[in-house]
Amino acid sequence: MADQRTSPYLILGVPFAASSDEAAKGFARAVRRVRRMDDPPFDLEDLNWAQHEIDHREGVAEHSLDDFRVPADPTAYELPSRTSSIVNSVRSLERRTEPTDPEVIDQLRAEAAVASVLGAVRAAVAGGNVPVLPVSFIIREE
Repeated sequence: MADQRTSPYLILGVPFAASSDEAAKGFARAVRRVRRMDDPPFDLEDLNWAQHEIDHREGVAEHSLDDFRVPADPTAYELPSRTSSIVNSVRSLERRTEPTDPEVIDQLRAEAAVASVLGAVRAAVAGGNVPVLPVSFIIREE
C-alpha cells in the first residue's frame, strides 16, 4: 500500500471493532491469503500495521470516524421482490410528435461544431496557448 492506509479491519478481514484475539486470527488468515496471491493488494507491512492499529484502538473503535464501515445488515443492498414486478411492467409510449426534419438536424450539428471550435479557440486564447501565425494566415472579415 502506498502513502494512505485504509481501514485496518478491512485489511485483516475482521468485523469492525474486533478484539485483539479476533485481530490475531484475522492476521494469520490474511498472511496465508496474501502468500497464495500472485499480486496481493497488501503486503506483510500493511498486515502488521493493521493488527497494531486494532490492538491500540481497543475500547474506542466504536467512536472512530476514521474507518470505512460496511452496513451490519447485508440485506440493505437487496431489492425487495415487489420491485421486479414494477420493472417488468414498463411499456413504451407511442410517439405524439412528428420526426425532426433531417435538414434541421444537419443545421444543429453544424452550429454545434462551430460553437465547439469557437469555444476551443477562446479557451486557448484565455490560457495563452495561442501559436504565433504569420500575417498571411490572419483572416479578415469584410
